[in-house]
Amino acid sequence: MKLTKLYLRAGGKLSFTAPPTQERPDTYTFDPSDPAPHLIDVSENELSVPENYKEVEKRADVLTYTTEPLAEDVTVAGDLFACLYAASSARDTDWVIRVTDVDDQGNSIRVSDGILRARYRHGFDCPKLLTPGQVEEYRLRLTRVGYVFKEGHRIRVQVTSGAQNLAFPNTNTGDDPAADTESVVANQTVLHEPDYPSHVELPLLS
Repeated sequence: MKLTKLYLRAGGKLSFTAPPTQERPDTYTFDPSDPAPHLIDVSENELSVPENYKEVEKRADVLTYTTEPLAEDVTVAGDLFACLYAASSARDTDWVIRVTDVDDQGNSIRVSDGILRARYRHGFDCPKLLTPGQVEEYRLRLTRVGYVFKEGHRIRVQVTSGAQNLAFPNTNTGDDPAADTESVVANQTVLHEPDYPSHVELPLLS
């Protein structure tokens, strides 16, 4: 097993090559009153299912990064990780990273995902609110899987800030979420450049 990096790149690309020069960052707006959904199997109230995110990806608050069609099968087995370099206009917010398998029909099937509340970026024992506009590094452990991305399919990474059905949306205020009655809209910026090479790490089997 070898941890292999796939880099977020400009134009919604996902590449095994790190960005050689500065690229224009991507932005979106996260409104806690309208968070992107985490799809579930309603019949069994099951969260970790291979649902199709094709329609969810049409939302303006979901960024997607996609490889070219794979030249051969790619097998992953173990823990997936993500390293996100991002800034927010808010004092606290959430980051959701999801890896999907895109077939030749454009279906985007969930493989693995993870969520991190920004104030806990240094650990749950060391909460720290954000300085609005400041770039921070976020390390996320995604769900462990054993999976084969088939030849001709594409690997996709989603970045968003909502996971309705999985977690209550962050109010973005930085106040106590148990008592907070207000919320603010957050402007989110995701970077991908030599100094801030956002990426996911896949445990590839040779």
